[in-house]
Amino acid sequence: MARINTIIQRSRTLTGRLVMGGLIIHLFLIPLLFAGIATIVKEGYQERFIDQVRSDANYFSTLLARHTDLQEVQSYLDEALLEGRLIFARVINEGRTIVDGMRFDAREMSFIEDFFFGQHEDQVYYIALPIDGAAALSAATVQLGYDESPIHEQIDSTYRNGLLLAFAYTLASMLFGTLMGSQVTRPLRRLRDAAREIASGAATKQLDVSTKISEVESLAANLESMRAELVRSNDAIASREMYTRDIMNSVIEGILTVNQDGYIEALNPAVENIFGFPEQELLGKSLDTLITPTFWKSRLGALIQSGEHEQTTLALQQGKFVETTGRRKNGGLFPLEVSVGALSIQHGGHCIAVIRDITERKKAEDEIKALHQDLERRVIQRTQELAAANERLKYQALHDALTDLPNRVLLEDRLQQAIQTAQRDNKSLALMILDLNNFKEINDTLGHQVGDLLLQRVALRLLGSLRESDTISRTGGDEFALLLPGVAKAEDSRHAALKLIAEMEEDFILEEQSFHVGISIGIALYPQHGTDGPTLMRHADVAMYVSKRTKSGYSVYDPSCDDHSVSKLALMGELRHAIGCDELVLYYQPKIDLATGKICELEALARWQHQHRGLLTPDSFIHLAEQKRLIHPLTRWAINEALQQCHAYRQANIEISVAVNLSTHSLRDIYLSEQISELLELYELPAKNLVLEITESAAMSDPPHTIEILGHLHEMGVRLAIDDFGTGYSSLSYLKQLPVDEIKIDKSFILDMVENNEDLVIVRSTIDLAHNMGRTVTAEGVETREALDKLVELGCDMVQGYYIAPPMPGEEFEPWLRHHNESFIPG
Repeated sequence: MARINTIIQRSRTLTGRLVMGGLIIHLFLIPLLFAGIATIVKEGYQERFIDQVRSDANYFSTLLARHTDLQEVQSYLDEALLEGRLIFARVINEGRTIVDGMRFDAREMSFIEDFFFGQHEDQVYYIALPIDGAAALSAATVQLGYDESPIHEQIDSTYRNGLLLAFAYTLASMLFGTLMGSQVTRPLRRLRDAAREIASGAATKQLDVSTKISEVESLAANLESMRAELVRSNDAIASREMYTRDIMNSVIEGILTVNQDGYIEALNPAVENIFGFPEQELLGKSLDTLITPTFWKSRLGALIQSGEHEQTTLALQQGKFVETTGRRKNGGLFPLEVSVGALSIQHGGHCIAVIRDITERKKAEDEIKALHQDLERRVIQRTQELAAANERLKYQALHDALTDLPNRVLLEDRLQQAIQTAQRDNKSLALMILDLNNFKEINDTLGHQVGDLLLQRVALRLLGSLRESDTISRTGGDEFALLLPGVAKAEDSRHAALKLIAEMEEDFILEEQSFHVGISIGIALYPQHGTDGPTLMRHADVAMYVSKRTKSGYSVYDPSCDDHSVSKLALMGELRHAIGCDELVLYYQPKIDLATGKICELEALARWQHQHRGLLTPDSFIHLAEQKRLIHPLTRWAINEALQQCHAYRQANIEISVAVNLSTHSLRDIYLSEQISELLELYELPAKNLVLEITESAAMSDPPHTIEILGHLHEMGVRLAIDDFGTGYSSLSYLKQLPVDEIKIDKSFILDMVENNEDLVIVRSTIDLAHNMGRTVTAEGVETREALDKLVELGCDMVQGYYIAPPMPGEEFEPWLRHHNESFIPG
């Protein structure tokens, strides 16, 4: 009973099931199985032989097609016959044998093509194939004969071995059948099916086989564990491969692997970009396609063989880049760098090459080299140019550009040297400052071009009057300086000054016109008048102004005149600052219309509120402004201030005109009309609200020009007046041509008019003359009631003076007007 239970228990295991199944199956199937195997083996050998023969024949035909030389084909056939693959080989072209070969034991065989194994029972399988090759084998046919006897022997041997195996298999099957059971096939089949699905790609398929066989159940569990681990491993591998592939694809350097024969096995996209070949055209191709052969032979080969070129191999293995030449798909050569490392993959040596296209770098290096060479050339050239320019600049810095005379800088240097020499030798020297007379009138009348030409002519004339040791310099404008070293006494400097004055007596011919230009000379002596350059320059300048003021031609420095001159020079410098810093103000003196007795006009009078000298009248600074060419900005300032004040009065409902004085220099300002027009437009004033007063002498200094300028102003609607009439030497023929609206009688005739009959006659005559010419008349300097009454009696049109009102600031006029709104006409 216990033995039966043991048998039953074992029958539940895999062993028990196999035993029971094996006994039943092999009793019926073993004889049929071995009969079928014998037939299948025989057919298998025959089919495999035929497949192998045809495959080999095709491969053989392909290899022959690659040869162009018949001797090479013959050599190749002989080699194949010696290896035993063939017993018969022949190449026929158009019915003629061009290459022939067979084994020594098959010389008499004739070719009859076979279509299946053992067809002609001659122990040889014949096959013929066309060759589509080079010109030497074009349209040729290869005839091959393969030995069938080894297959016959294999089949016979297989039969014999099959009988033995059948017998052994029968015994083994009987034993195995005792070990197998029918139930084991079902769980194993399920495991097989699941495994097939997993192998087909269903990695998530579960190997959950339900069975009571413990071995199968254990196998299923183990396979499931292996599957899960395989899935994890494959995922990790796939992730790493994707990561690696992304890195390789993003690298801008070309990376490829090469086998030991120099053929490319893999590459990244950068290689395609560098060389222009698609990946499929490069795989399997020699590296010589991309890189010059010398590189492969001398470096890559050395690396793979590891030892022939030790230095190159060591350099490459250390990751150093070596420059060489690459070849693009279009055939163009370009420079590149290659770094090669050795790999050991399975059975053969391999290399991994990293490639950089250095075309741009080489181009940049060439450009930098060219730029460097060009820079060196330019530096040399520029250095030479700068040296020449420095000489020119040095000369220009020390000379006047117009006259080519030494300028103030060079004069001061030579003056300092002359002082040192005079001090050492106990000698004297003279410094002269020369200023041209009437130059400004010529320059303003004929233009700067003529003025510049005149200065050049003056410089040439002065140079002709000097010794070689003397220095003549242009210090600015129409001012020159003359340095006379070695002057023994003051009388010598006077003789030199007289010589210069005489030299300038001859007229200058400019634009077919003759002009006389005199000079005013100031002289300062060393050491009497100063022991340093600045002091001598200042004292000579003071003496020059004294000469100009006294019209003496020349003047030696006199300390007694210095205070006045220094004060005058200082005032000139301060005037420019005063114009720009609102230190000047306008005072206004009312004019009375005697027909109505009302205020009709204001005369604007400039005042200088000096910080230290108090309030200065125009007599103190107008002539300075004319000397230093400040009269134009001063005039523009006065007109602007007067019109601005007039605009303010109109805003306060006070309709009144304003008069501004013009100097001779103002009439030469070519922009005067345009500036007045802009100011009238700016302050929205009619032109008749502005009166411009010019002195009689200014009007007569250049009548044609004055007539032209005043004509433009009159056309604009600006009212014009002749000031200080009677004090100059007017030409009535010119006076009647002037487009003036008003004549102002000078106050010198009005002050004594009541007591002095001659002044009264002049005043009466002037009023009659003006009225006959259609002009209105204004009397200046009315300081008494008697004078006012007399002017009313004589028919004067307007009056102004201290009896009416003194000049007052603009902001005081409106309150004054409210308190003096009564008529000033005598009752």
